[in-house]
Order: sequence, then C-alpha cells, then structure tokens
Amino acid sequence: MVISNLYKNLMEHWKKDGYSIYKDQDLSEAGKNDCEELYLNDPLEAEVKNQLATELIEMFFENYHRQYVDDDIINYLNRNPLVRYYFAFEEKLNVYIKEGLINRNNLFSIAQYYLLDSDDVEGIKFALSLLRYCGNEEAEEILKAFSNHNEFIFYCIEGLKEYDKCNSIIFEIAKVARGYGKIMAITNLEYINDEIKIKNLPIYYFIEGMFIAIGSDENLRFNDDYELILDYIKDTETCIKSLISKRIEENRYLDAYLLLKGYYTYSKDLEVMKKILLVGETIKEEESSFKDILLEDIDYCISNKLKIAEPYLYKAIVLKDEGDFKGAKVAINEYFNNGGKVTPEVEIINNDINNISDYENAIELLAEDPAKSIEILLRLGEEFEENPLIYYYLGIAFRKLENYHKAIYYLKESVKRESGILEVIVELGLNYACIGEFEEAIKYFKKAFEASRDVEICTNIVMCYLNLNDLENAKLHLDIAKKLNSEDEIVKQLDTMINK
Repeated sequence: MVISNLYKNLMEHWKKDGYSIYKDQDLSEAGKNDCEELYLNDPLEAEVKNQLATELIEMFFENYHRQYVDDDIINYLNRNPLVRYYFAFEEKLNVYIKEGLINRNNLFSIAQYYLLDSDDVEGIKFALSLLRYCGNEEAEEILKAFSNHNEFIFYCIEGLKEYDKCNSIIFEIAKVARGYGKIMAITNLEYINDEIKIKNLPIYYFIEGMFIAIGSDENLRFNDDYELILDYIKDTETCIKSLISKRIEENRYLDAYLLLKGYYTYSKDLEVMKKILLVGETIKEEESSFKDILLEDIDYCISNKLKIAEPYLYKAIVLKDEGDFKGAKVAINEYFNNGGKVTPEVEIINNDINNISDYENAIELLAEDPAKSIEILLRLGEEFEENPLIYYYLGIAFRKLENYHKAIYYLKESVKRESGILEVIVELGLNYACIGEFEEAIKYFKKAFEASRDVEICTNIVMCYLNLNDLENAKLHLDIAKKLNSEDEIVKQLDTMINK
C-alpha cells in the first residue's frame, strides 16, 4: 500500500465526496487481514491479550511527551498487530486518560504525528486507535475520512463509537462500504448499542439489499463480496427467512421471489428452490408473462438433476395452461416417479390433466379406432355428464361404426345440454340422411345453413332433395351454392349431374 500522502488524499476525498469508497485501494485485499483476524482466526487467550496491551501502553506512556513517531512502537506493532488485542489496549488507554496520566489534547497531537509522518500501515492504525478518546470535532472528521479505506475501517468505526450520533455515522459508513470493509461495518451495526440489533431496520436493509442483488443477477460482480459478508453476519439465515415470510404476507410476491432466488444462490437449499417455484407459479397466475421466468427455473432444476419432484409438477401446470395435455401428462407422471406427494391439490391437477388428455386421445382415435374412442368418451361422460361435446363426439364415433340410431341419440343428448353448437346440428343431419330420413335431415341442414351460410351444408341439402326426387328444390339450392362458391368441386359435380 502507498502510504505517502495518504492522510492528505483521504481528507481531500472526504471533503469532496463524503462517505464513499476511496478508489486508490485494492478491495480484494484491503482490510482482509483484520477481517480474518477478527472473525475467522482463533483469538488470543485473554492473558496474552492483556500482556500485549500492557506492553504497548507502557511503551507509549514512556515516550508520551515526545512529538514524533516512535520506531520502537512501530516495530512492536508489526510484530504484534494491534487488531489482535485492540479492545484490551483501548481499555487500558481509557484508564490512563481517566486517571489523568494522559491528556486528551496531547493524545490528539501524537495521533496526528503518526498519521502525517508514519510510513507504516500499523502506525496509522495505532494513530486511529488513539483518536477514539480525543473527543474533538477534528478527530471525528479524521475517523470519518479514514473509514472510506477498508484497511482502516475497523479502527474508525470503533473510534467513532465514543462520539455523538455514532449509530447514524456507522450506518452511513456501512451503506457505502464494499468488500471486507462492508463485513466489518455491518457486523458492528448490531453491537453499537441497544437501539440497533439484528431485528431492527438497518441490518435488514443490508441483508435484504444483498439478497435481492444476488437474486436479480447471479453474475453480478459483487456477488462474491455479498456472500462473504453474509457469512459473517450471525443471524443472516433467521433474517432472510423472516424477510421472505413478511413479503409473502404482504403479497409482495416479486420481492419474495428475488429474495428466494438470492437465498438459493447463497445456500443451495432445495427447500428454498421449492419455494421459488411455488412463488413463481403464484406470480404467473397474476402475470402470464412471468411464465418464461418460471420455465427457466424449472429447466434449471431438471437439467441440474436437483433431487426434488416439484419442477415436474409446475411444468405440468404450465403445459396444461398452454393446452399441451400430452406433455402435461408426461410431466405429472415424472412428478410422481420422482417421489412427489399426492396432496388434494395435486390430485385435482392430475385428474384434470388425465381427463383432458384422455379426451384429446379419444378425439384422435375417432378415425382409426372409433370403438376405443367410445370406451373413453363413455367413461368421461360419467364424470362430465353435462359436457355437450362428449356427446357430440360419441355421435361421430357411432356414425363411423354405422350405428346411426345411437349416434342420433347421443347427438340429441348434446343438444339438450347446449342447442347452439353448429357441428352437432350438421351431424344430426348427416345421420338422418344415412338412415334415409332425408326430410328430417333437411330440417337440420337448413337450420345449420341459416346460421352459417356454408357451401358444404348447402350441397348436403341439394343431395337430400335429389334423394327425395325433388328436382325443383335441388336446383334452387344448387343456385344458392353456386353463388356462394361456384368453384367448389362438389358444386361442380352436382351442377353436371343436374344440368347434363
């Protein structure tokens, strides 16, 4: 680290930009050693801390009136970094001040010498530790200015705890800090005094902000920093779970979704992924455009072979909503094959998918296997007896089996349930024509033609009149058909037949 002019540069940065990251520092390294010493490394025994603090305070007091940087102190600090016994030293320094052995004004002057003349990082940290008890505005400003540099942020925050409005000052420091500085700033928010604890607003702000950032963009370049910070906050898991529950209770599902995404990225907890899918489905129900995002989450689960069944359930729901019931049936079966629970809600979804899938299958079988189609449709008719389309397709299936009377029976059952389906009326006409009841067939064809003006229905009327040897009405309706579409092949054939 470049030490020369550091005091000048940091003070100028403070006056110009206030609380903001000092750019001339390596955020991947600045503050790392202190952070690890504070939160990762095994602490020294209390007796050792006390001994080191005593040696340093005695060395300092011995040369207390000398207005220069003491090389012996610098060498001692490099052998025994202050961070290891900082609190023990500060306690002894406070005793010396209270007993009148050290004067606050002299203390401030000595701190300035170390800040201005020391070319050693440990010397500057020592100076900042002295400013804790100086109690003047200039000392406070220096501590604020140096807090913009991660290498010194710990000493600045600790020092500022002896000044007025320290809560709000440390809050401002924590808001702009990054990297290891963020860790040391946030972890100190909890312990300032009884006003700020994990349950209060500031720490929630930071935790929520970091999880939302991670959840919004998994490739955000600060994510590693955020995850490192979250590791150091002892109540991170409790806090994020509480935040997620609160957002769901408030129906703020998108916020809950982003928090869950961030929490999953951080924890890789499969239970969290299940909640992501559940909340994603809830959002999709209100906003259909969210479907693509939900599908991305589903694909992630399946492609990464996460050992949960829920992705297949939500895939089945999406496919069902899209009308792809064959795909939905495959997906719901995968859900069960992967150990998915059969809840009442899942059972309803499964029945819906199976019934509609069977219904579509029955329609497809009409051409090749009408008997099988009838078997499926009759079963569905027992469950959905008021559905007119089931009876319509039963009518088609029986016609294909040349069982015209049964076809007519089911078609009339369809009409009882809904009288306005054009295809049912046409199908009745066809079946009556098939059994030679052409006058009855004409009634249904005319009713359908009045509603549709369809040329094919009109040609059916023509053929019925021809079968009744009513040439006049046959020609009349052929003329109508020709006006509708003279190029229709059936129209041409009938015209040749009638006017040859």
